[in-house]
Amino acid sequence: MSYFKVFLTRYLFWVSIFLLFFAAINRVSFFGFLYLIMCFGLLYRGQNMLMDHKNRRIKSWAGLRLLAWTILLVRVSVQIADCVFYTDISHETKCGLILGFNGGCNRKDYYGSPDAECPNYPNNVGLWVDVLTFAVFAIQIAIFDSQYSEMMREYLIDRSKRAGQFSAVLDEKIEQRQQNAESERERELLKLNERVRQLSSCENKVDHILYAGVRIPSNVKFMTEEQDILSEEDTTSLEVASVEPKSKSSTENTNAAGSKLSRIWNFLSFYLNDIFDWIIEWLERSSALYVDVVEDLKKQEPSEEQSGIDEYDQATTISGLASPFEEKKETQDTSGMPSEGQEAMVMAVEDSDQHLLELPVKDAGSHQTAKTAKVANSDHIKDGDIADFESELNAVAKKYSRRPMRFLKALKNSLLAHAEFVIYFLVILNVVINGSVISLGYVSLLFAWGIFCIPWPTKTFWLSMIFYSMLVLVLKYAFQFYSINYHDEDLQSQTGFSTPNILGIVYYKHSSDFFKNAVWDMLLLIALLINRGLLKQNGLWRDYSNTHSSILYRIKNDTKLFYFRLLSPNISRGATDYYVMMLFFDVLCMITIVFGVSSFGVGIAGEGVGQAATFIQNNYIPLPFVLMLLLHFVSMLVDRAIYLRRALKLKFAFQIFLLIVWHLWLLFILPSESVTRIPFTMNTAAQCLYFFKCLYFIVSALQIVSGYPMKILGYFFGRHYTTVSGILFSVYRVIPLLPELREVMDWVFTDTALSLFNWLRVQEIYAKLYLVKVRREREKDSPRELGDQQSLLIKALLGGVLLVVLVMLIWGPLLVISLINSTSVPNLPVATSISLSLEGYEPLVQITVQEESIEPLTSSEYQQLKNSFQLQVQPQLESQLSQRDFRKAIFPNESTSLWTISPPAKLLLLDSLKSVREKNTSITMQFSWNIRREPVLTTAAEEVSGSTSRVLDYQKYPSTVDNLISTLSGNKTEVSLLSLYPRLILAPATGGAENYTDLSRFFKTQVNIVCNTSLSNISSQEWWTLEMCTNPIYTGKLGPPILLIYSERIASQVFSIIAGFGIIGLYASVVLVIGRLIRNYVSSLPTELLLDEVVNPDSLLKLCSDIFVVRQSRDFQLEEILVGKLFAIFRSPEKLISITESRKSKQD
Repeated sequence: MSYFKVFLTRYLFWVSIFLLFFAAINRVSFFGFLYLIMCFGLLYRGQNMLMDHKNRRIKSWAGLRLLAWTILLVRVSVQIADCVFYTDISHETKCGLILGFNGGCNRKDYYGSPDAECPNYPNNVGLWVDVLTFAVFAIQIAIFDSQYSEMMREYLIDRSKRAGQFSAVLDEKIEQRQQNAESERERELLKLNERVRQLSSCENKVDHILYAGVRIPSNVKFMTEEQDILSEEDTTSLEVASVEPKSKSSTENTNAAGSKLSRIWNFLSFYLNDIFDWIIEWLERSSALYVDVVEDLKKQEPSEEQSGIDEYDQATTISGLASPFEEKKETQDTSGMPSEGQEAMVMAVEDSDQHLLELPVKDAGSHQTAKTAKVANSDHIKDGDIADFESELNAVAKKYSRRPMRFLKALKNSLLAHAEFVIYFLVILNVVINGSVISLGYVSLLFAWGIFCIPWPTKTFWLSMIFYSMLVLVLKYAFQFYSINYHDEDLQSQTGFSTPNILGIVYYKHSSDFFKNAVWDMLLLIALLINRGLLKQNGLWRDYSNTHSSILYRIKNDTKLFYFRLLSPNISRGATDYYVMMLFFDVLCMITIVFGVSSFGVGIAGEGVGQAATFIQNNYIPLPFVLMLLLHFVSMLVDRAIYLRRALKLKFAFQIFLLIVWHLWLLFILPSESVTRIPFTMNTAAQCLYFFKCLYFIVSALQIVSGYPMKILGYFFGRHYTTVSGILFSVYRVIPLLPELREVMDWVFTDTALSLFNWLRVQEIYAKLYLVKVRREREKDSPRELGDQQSLLIKALLGGVLLVVLVMLIWGPLLVISLINSTSVPNLPVATSISLSLEGYEPLVQITVQEESIEPLTSSEYQQLKNSFQLQVQPQLESQLSQRDFRKAIFPNESTSLWTISPPAKLLLLDSLKSVREKNTSITMQFSWNIRREPVLTTAAEEVSGSTSRVLDYQKYPSTVDNLISTLSGNKTEVSLLSLYPRLILAPATGGAENYTDLSRFFKTQVNIVCNTSLSNISSQEWWTLEMCTNPIYTGKLGPPILLIYSERIASQVFSIIAGFGIIGLYASVVLVIGRLIRNYVSSLPTELLLDEVVNPDSLLKLCSDIFVVRQSRDFQLEEILVGKLFAIFRSPEKLISITESRKSKQD
């Protein structure tokens, strides 16, 4: 059968269902609702309809065709009736017919457009969709009546009978893996006990460190024998390494000139390929069980050629993906090279040859050179073995040269093996986009049931998900009808915390908006049905519980068995350590909270990094922000404690608690009116946080399902000795207090006999030994001969960077301060006020001006100002007073407020002035000012103020006292005030302006004040007038008071935080502190020489591993003995050198 015929007989069925769904969603109507129900029914039956008897299929689809014809006829009739009887139909009946049946008169020239009368009126009736649906149904019936359809039916029936083979082989593989895991666990226990017995045999030969001193006997085998120093794998790697430098040196000698760029490119490509290979191998490991089953089924298939249906089915399935256990066979081409399918089989064999994959692969030539050199140097290898090695090397070269094909194939197998994770992703995405109560049903089923099923979700779970997704679509569709939502304003509301948004049944005025919302539920339903097809195809569409006559008893028994299997520690499930992945997603959640804090109810404007900088600049951290971070951090600590105690039941309870708390917080409390008032669907930071936390929940559930492993001690990075692992481990240890927090927490929640300080010593020794081991492995990868000169590239990169850093530490603070001064920004005033008062009485003058009365100085005014004080001011200060930083505040003559002094107080003031004249007493007159600015940075003061004062006594100021007495007595007399009014004010960024008024002494300023009185029938009003007599930038008549202001510049936003330290602060905090740290590090190099230059740390690492082993076995007495031995080695340099020297040194 040709591909086209296979498509018509098998896949046109799915095209018809998709068209039916499009006809339902295209327009919201009763007929569309009927189409939707029909679509769900066909989707649920799925491929089973193709296996029905011919007559039954034809009758079923004939009924669908008749229904489509009836719907088409009714809609045409409604359109005709609407055009003819438009004026005779009531408003409600008219809109109900138009929107309920998606009909209506399309002739706009009859009665005009009824858009204003009926909301959501269709622009077109959409009859073409019904016509197309009717035509596709008719074509489908004709196809079902053909002989090819019968051939397809027989094939599908035969295939369904063979579907049990996959499940049988898979069950056998799973059982075999469980047995292997159990036997491996028993072997580990036996090995652990044997190791403990071996170590216990030395117990009486070693004194305890805490009681009797320390000495290491010479017959302790696990620390002195050579076979414990270097394993066979190390010997092999040393042999390969001894060959590679020669080949490298010969290659470098041949093309030494112009090869540096190629070497750098090879170095980068090697690590990039290494990362890509790691991803491919991870995908291959994740689908290893699936591929094993496929390969076993391939071996059981007959060798004869398959029919055209088989060939097509091997390339595609219901979902368009490759069939899980049937792939198209290919023969070798004329060149004799293996085909793709055969090469995949070869790669599966090669994956088991770990010694081939351990070579540092760069290209096919390097593999072949290293391997051939090793083979040529082996005297006992025959010519036939060399040919076998060469063929294997060719296969390896082909394997690594086809990385894209391997990646695509591994990705395909991984998706087919773990199709449920695609559904998990769509469930989370659905909640992120919808964020409603109705979407919480998905995550409730997923996180409370499906993800905890062992070994995978059951048929009942998938059916529940399928039916629930159909129910969600039906509910959303039902609430789109005009008759339901017309009188309910709340249902039509789309505000963030309205009832429709909470429930997820929002009414959309346009069908396109509803389609955008419902498409995610439909995608999830399609994914569920595709997954069902894959499970049926593989014979995995089944439950794992016994049936019983009583439904309630069966539910009760199944639930009890489910949680028993989940939480029982006696069931072997192949324990895997997922803690690092959980920690990774928790860290992502914390980062999201830090940089999206404005989205979680904290009231400071700004977003992301800008808001974090705002917190730092303000020296202010909101309490809700701290509480969120603190609670999340506490949950991480609790998770770590549960992990250390391996408390599976507590972990399950903690998982359920976190699920409830996070969903309540993010979906209900956070969008409420009292917190953010931002809907969850519009809060990007909350959506990202929810997505990362759901990934954590998935990984955490996998940890619960698999159980905790036996060995959980040690470092995650310590499992490998690569350069990348060493760098990551070093970065981890640089983070302040984090390593110490981990060590203390491990000591608290781990059963041990060690004190805290001895525990910390052991962990510190292990960490240093690990870094030494990483350096030794790196030296093996990049060997150098004795006396080789250091590369100029290394000197330029490492030495050059260090030189730049040291120079910047010395001169950086001065450069930064100078940059702050040169890149500062103006901080100009926006409002200024002045006041004149006598001590203890109401102010005489109060005048305030805004920004429009504050003007810049012109060039002539600025030059006149400079000429006024250039002889008295230092030139350095004069150069800093830039013209653009000066402003002149022009005040009106009259006070802006009345002199509101009471008559008795006025008499008292008059008596005080007379007492000054007659009794030689004094009174203080004060002139004050206030300058308000709007600084760019919050570190600068918004307002600065200052004042000047003069003590009035009759001997110095007789005329001023006499004129004041005359004015207060009712005579309109001018009062002259000399050297009281400031002419130039220097307003600093922070502090008070009175500290910067020294320049005012250079101007002998004089102002006159006059008291004005206005009489009316009700009362008399008094106010004072202020006039200037001298002015450094104006000459001539009396004028309005002018105040010259020099506003100090402020640092730009880039240097705002640094500017607060000052020069001394920068040197004290940067140069002295960092310089001292560098000095301490350099000084400690000789003292750490004994440990840093350990030649072979394997023996000491093995001893640390022995300590972890005996601790895991709860032999605490032996744990202390081994720790004592470890400390004794480090107290004896001779013993440390003898234990850690290499085999070659011992032989010499």
